[in-house]
Amino acid sequence: MIKKTIIFAALSLLIVGCAPQVAKLTQTQSGSPEVVVAEKDIDKIKQLMIAEHLNHGYEISSDTKYNISFKRAAKGGEDYIAYFSVGNAYSTNYRENSYTFVGVPDGTKIIGTPYIIAHMPMGQVNKSTMNGNAKMYNIIQEWLFDLRDKLKN
Repeated sequence: MIKKTIIFAALSLLIVGCAPQVAKLTQTQSGSPEVVVAEKDIDKIKQLMIAEHLNHGYEISSDTKYNISFKRAAKGGEDYIAYFSVGNAYSTNYRENSYTFVGVPDGTKIIGTPYIIAHMPMGQVNKSTMNGNAKMYNIIQEWLFDLRDKLKN
């Protein structure tokens, strides 16, 4: 029985360890997913972002003139990431997307940052960026490209 467990563990490690690495779609100055949109009206950009995020189960967690953040309960693999990186078995975990708006000559630069957040039982909050996760980075980057295309129309 122990021999089978060791063989299974070794094969699992071999399969997972040999998985190809996902490359980031872009390399940006900020290190976060970003895009420049021609729209200079930040409120118009935010309206579209709010509609998109609400349709995917997010709620607004903060909104200032140059930043907006959305959060939802962590699901699936996000819960495991939170458990192993910033939380524990008793934490309540969230996924947060935060967007910063910067005026540039061509319009507005939007910088997106994905976070994983763990609310610990005694009130402590642990938060970590997920920019190092290429898959998560690419999801936000592709979403920003789609947002740019929608704002063109």
